[in-house]
Parts: sequence; C-alpha cells; structure tokens
Amino acid sequence: MAKEYVQSGLITNLIKSLPKFIGKGIEEVSKMGVNVTESKPVDGNYDNGVIFVATGGKGHTIKCKVVPVPELKGKFNFYIKSKDGHQASWASIGEDQMDDKITEFFDKYYDESFEDAEDNKDDFNMDDFAKDDKSKNESPEAPPEEQDMNSSKKLYVTLSKVTAGSEVSANVHSVYANYDSVPAMADMTCLLGDTDFVASLSEEPTAFCVESTPDELTTEEVEYVQPHDPMDCVVQQLYVSTLNLQYLGMYSNPSPFYTFLDGYSIAQDIMYSVRRLISIFVASGWKQKNPISLVQRGECVSILSTDVDSIQSDIKSCLENIVCTLSLYRPDFSPDIQSVFDDIVSQIKVSYLSML
Repeated sequence: MAKEYVQSGLITNLIKSLPKFIGKGIEEVSKMGVNVTESKPVDGNYDNGVIFVATGGKGHTIKCKVVPVPELKGKFNFYIKSKDGHQASWASIGEDQMDDKITEFFDKYYDESFEDAEDNKDDFNMDDFAKDDKSKNESPEAPPEEQDMNSSKKLYVTLSKVTAGSEVSANVHSVYANYDSVPAMADMTCLLGDTDFVASLSEEPTAFCVESTPDELTTEEVEYVQPHDPMDCVVQQLYVSTLNLQYLGMYSNPSPFYTFLDGYSIAQDIMYSVRRLISIFVASGWKQKNPISLVQRGECVSILSTDVDSIQSDIKSCLENIVCTLSLYRPDFSPDIQSVFDDIVSQIKVSYLSML
C-alpha cells in the first residue's frame, strides 16, 4: 500500500492564503512526503510570494522561496537553499514543477541539512544565486546538449540605482536579449527582484551581461550593452507572433475552435496596433525592414495536437510573447512610444489573456 503523507492544518491554511497556482504547487510537494513546517509571506503579502521550510523523510531540511512572475500568469521564480551554502534557482516554472525541483535538490544533497530550520525570515541573499560559486558546480546538471544551448543565453542591461527615502529601486536604461522575450523577461524580473543586487548598483548607469542557465543567473559588469536596434527587436517579435496566431487560426476548424478567441481573429485585431507602431517607428527615423528577413530570425509554433486546449495554449504563448517583448524593450524608447506599448499590453491582457 502506498504511504499517504498527511500534514496538520498548517498546510491547508497556507494553501488557502496563497495565489491558487502557488498553493497547488505546495500541495503537490506535501503529497510527495515533504513536510512543510514553517511559512511566511514575502514582504508581508502572500501575493508577493512565500518562504517556507521543508523537511524530507530522512530529516534533511531546506528553505524555499517562491516569487510570482507578474508578466506570466501561473509562473514563478523558485529558489532553494540550505544553511551550509547549497542552493539552486529556476526562473519562470509552473506549479507542476515545484515538487520536481525539490526532489531534484534532495536527491543531490540528501546528506546535507541545516540547523534552526524553523527560522523562516527572508534571509535569501539573491546575489548569491548570481555568483560563480560552489553552488554552480554542485547544482544538478543538465544534459550536455542543453548546457551548450543555454550557455549562449545572455541578457544585456544598463541599470542605475534610485533612492527615494528608505526605498531603493533600479532604473532600467537599455535592454537587449539574444533569446526569447518570455524567458528573458522572467530573468529580468528575477534580477530586479534581487534586493541585494539592486542595493549594490551605482547611481550612475552601469552595463551588465547576465548569463542565464536553468540553475542560475550570473552577472558581469561590462563596458556597454550589446549594440542592437530595439525597433528591429520589437517589430520582429510582433511579426512572428501575429503570423503564428494567423497560422493557429487557419489550422483549427471553424467548429468547435472558432470563437472570438481564435488565433486569426486575434491576429487581425493586433495587426492594427502593429501597423500603428511601425508608422510611429518610421516617423522616428527607423528604416523599415523586409518582413520576411525579420520573421526568419524568430521561431514558429509547431502544432502537435488539434485539441482545443493545445491550440488555446499556443495562442496564449503567442500573446505572452508580445506582452513580454514590449515590456522587456520598453526602457529603450521615449515616453510617448512607451505609452503606445502600454496600450497594446493592456489591450492584450484585458481582452485576451484574462479569458484564456
């Protein structure tokens, strides 16, 4: 008979307090036999995330921090640490992955534990997750081909520190990512959520190269952000996403998939905003590129299933790509163009993503 692990009212009350998708993830962690003992909200609000202590069946204990990614509904950045210095982090994972990551960590460090596990204060030094230290070498390794692929994911960003009273924040001046906007935006959120890193910034703009791997972010100060044309980056992603939406709409049969949320109808709606944006770019001095040459730089969706859930998921991914692209490159543009970006993002979130 399979052993069922039943915890006290703590886990029930915790799940009720959390955003639904995080609560589901912790519930799965509990079911697999990990005892969640202590918890507290991040910055006093469970909507900002949760810190909890988890103990495995052999008594080894870890501390975990879960932080939602605002731009991606149902996604969160996940951090694990032990008192002796072992740690790992994952950007933009789903609720069904939390138990896998904890299992992965326990499998790797099953003979490690730390004292005073009940101390659940937010003592995560997020800068440690971005350093080239011992944890990098001891984190669970990806397959060689995945390591090669991930080693080239770099986010270039220029930042400065802004201090207002007791509040410290980062001002983003310029951004360029050589990988997809959705994971890049998740990495950016993770970076700016690192209070220690933000506090260490200079008040003068400083450029950084942020290398993204499945386990961590590493930051290195550089002389400048990689040269790029932000207008090219934005238009290319908008073209790719709208073409993917059209493809998804034409692939599905009118019944039962044809609704106001079908890909073709959404693409037609968004293309109006794309044409408006391109007109503004041209008026600002941008030299319009051949759409085909721009599209060839991006990735197209691949239909593996014709069921409505799969198609709707692909449509959602295309829309999230547009939102993250406009959010990621927003700092590179003047306030009037940023306002247009904000209008498009609001339109997509309110009219479509809220319904998917």
